[in-house]
Amino acid sequence: MTARERSILIAGLGAVALIVGVAKVAPAAATLLRQANEDVAERIFAIERLQHGLARRSSLADSLSRLEGAMGSLSDRLLMGVNESEAQLGLRRRLSTLAAPFSVRIDSIETPQTADPPPDTIAADPVSGPLVSAIARAFIASDLEGVVRLVDALEADPVLWIARMDLRLAAAGGPQSGQSLTLRLDYGGWWLSR
Repeated sequence: MTARERSILIAGLGAVALIVGVAKVAPAAATLLRQANEDVAERIFAIERLQHGLARRSSLADSLSRLEGAMGSLSDRLLMGVNESEAQLGLRRRLSTLAAPFSVRIDSIETPQTADPPPDTIAADPVSGPLVSAIARAFIASDLEGVVRLVDALEADPVLWIARMDLRLAAAGGPQSGQSLTLRLDYGGWWLSR
């Protein structure tokens, strides 16, 4: 065998060895490459899921803080008490507190059998939920200035609302002469039933 044939034989054996080696290594390399791509895809999916979870947690925290703020402001607009009698007592106390600074005499406060429906200030349908309205009727005697100041105070109060007012002259004469007026006032507020 000549030197040239020997080099061709060695080159041929090398090429066959290379082809056999590549044939054995290539599937394993392809499997490793596929697994690496799947691992990268899983990690990307996990990162996206974590980002979504963080965004959701952030939005839940925002929603919770809004809800807490709304509940805090709602409690400032409710009568104290967990039943109708405690709510009625709260109505009486609140009106007495509002009337104290003015020249107003509260003759009586009662719970009316029927009253005008409450204004739509807190709930669209108070019957279907835990918010329940309490209504009271007060008979008040005062001069015109006292009545106006009391009505202004009631309108500014975050808890109470006015359902109906009837104003009458208590004696002959006019309100300008300091005559007394009688006010029948149906007013109410919301309380939270538990």
